[in-house]
Amino acid sequence: METPAEAMCCTRRLALVCAAAAIATLATAWPHAEDRQKPSAVFRAATQLVQVNLIAVDRKGDPVPDLNANELILTDNNAPQKISVFHLERNEPSSERPEPLPPGTFTNQAEGVRNVTVILMDNLNIDSHSGPLQQIADLAYAKGEARKFLRDVGTHDQVALYVMARQVSVLHDFTNDSRALMRALDSYRPSLAMPDYISGAGSNVMSGPSGRANGRATLRQRAPQESATEEAGFFIQRRVDATVEAFRAIATHLAGIPGRKNIVWLTTGFPIAVNYDPMAPGMRFDRSTGMFDLAGLAITSMSPQLQKAARAFNDANMAIYPVDVRGLMNASRFSAAMHTLSSEPGVSAGQTEIDSMIDIAERTGGRAFYATNGITEAIQAASSDARVTYLLGYYSSDSNYDGRFHSIKIRTTRPGVTLRYRRGYFALPPEQAGLGEHLDVFAPVVWSPLEASSLGVTVRARRRIRNGSPEAGLEVLIDPKSLRLENLNGRWVGQIELVIVNLSPSGENLKGFDQTRKLNLLPSTYEQMKREGLEFPLFFRIPPETERIRLVVRDSPSGSMGSVTIPLSQVPRS
Repeated sequence: METPAEAMCCTRRLALVCAAAAIATLATAWPHAEDRQKPSAVFRAATQLVQVNLIAVDRKGDPVPDLNANELILTDNNAPQKISVFHLERNEPSSERPEPLPPGTFTNQAEGVRNVTVILMDNLNIDSHSGPLQQIADLAYAKGEARKFLRDVGTHDQVALYVMARQVSVLHDFTNDSRALMRALDSYRPSLAMPDYISGAGSNVMSGPSGRANGRATLRQRAPQESATEEAGFFIQRRVDATVEAFRAIATHLAGIPGRKNIVWLTTGFPIAVNYDPMAPGMRFDRSTGMFDLAGLAITSMSPQLQKAARAFNDANMAIYPVDVRGLMNASRFSAAMHTLSSEPGVSAGQTEIDSMIDIAERTGGRAFYATNGITEAIQAASSDARVTYLLGYYSSDSNYDGRFHSIKIRTTRPGVTLRYRRGYFALPPEQAGLGEHLDVFAPVVWSPLEASSLGVTVRARRRIRNGSPEAGLEVLIDPKSLRLENLNGRWVGQIELVIVNLSPSGENLKGFDQTRKLNLLPSTYEQMKREGLEFPLFFRIPPETERIRLVVRDSPSGSMGSVTIPLSQVPRS
């Protein structure tokens, strides 16, 4: 039976589909004059550049601020690459405060913010194997350790507080105001984590030895064990999928911020696989399928979900620093609940969750902290990586989108220097939607509590009464840096798509529409757009109960998306 939140989500998406189906897609060609230039080859304005954030530390762990490109050797799938972009980035305090936006102006761009740190309180993955009291205790401990760090936030830091539960919420956006951050953290009240099983499902869904009687099952026990395992896989899969969607929402939200983004993930993680213990008796590898099983029970790997999350992180230049809030732990065979001490080998408690933390940290160039009670120190170490970083970029000699993982290796000729960076990327083309997938691409951004920022969007809004009906007028300005245009026969061509949703106070979609605008620019218009941005107007009627307007814009060739939420109460009347 679906929860009220799930039912509301389904209702929202259905409303979006119905509204979009009721209004035909509008294709608007960009105005252009006669062009007599000769045809030319296609040229992409946004060439695919592989960018990597690099951390360099000396033997003491201090940052190395004077590295140069000549001291680095970079390979992509073992093929040497020329470093085309290389510069040092320092997270220095800004002396200028951003000017407040004029009335009726809204944007998804964070002015004057770069090289940031997000402390992510994970209310979704708090050791679902433990009881409610222990879960709350773990969250309270993580909250207290985060507060210790926030007391010493410096002027050079830009820190934000996020919470991951059924959806992501922002406790406080980026600031170096220590007191404001602590007040926001103090207001946070943890709740119980999403369960991995339902009442009466049998044993707890464990990925370690204690949930499976060490893999031994009689024939009479096998059927219920398999049923419980399948149910276990479903609920863990649900939690992991929710986590990955939250990760992607955060990545989309932070994509427009320049520099390195460090995510300090205070969590107990999720299993890297369901029903997995590499040292358990009965563990077998099926070479024909390439899958593991334990005494006939299939093992469900979370690697596809980790890959999906890592791609979003890497696209947004984000490094993940998982911090296990459980601190030091004993192996489950030493638990007080065990009546006898088992001599059989086993993994330490929570090891599969730790494996997933290590995996996602290595994929993104971060570090995993576990088996330590020094959580405050771990947060400080992760945050310090945002202060001195290098951004390097190269144009891969292999320009084929083969869909495979490309391994990045960087080494330095300078002795005593250790480098940290993401270990590679998947050579996938930009995510593009077909006609049938159009709404599926927009829906996560439309309903996300966070603004998407990989495409910079600024909106000047006003409202008026026309022919007795309320109407909104939007002047939409798009940052051209994120647009991908092609030079085709002397014109710069591209395409943007947008969705407008009018939302009631309860979050219901009252009415919406989608629109496609094709770009076909003369060279002079293209040069003007590069200087001033791409601007166009939108006019539409507002349903009477509208509380806020949600605008989502997508650059079709690159897949970059930007969103802006416009509270109607803040829109001036004209």
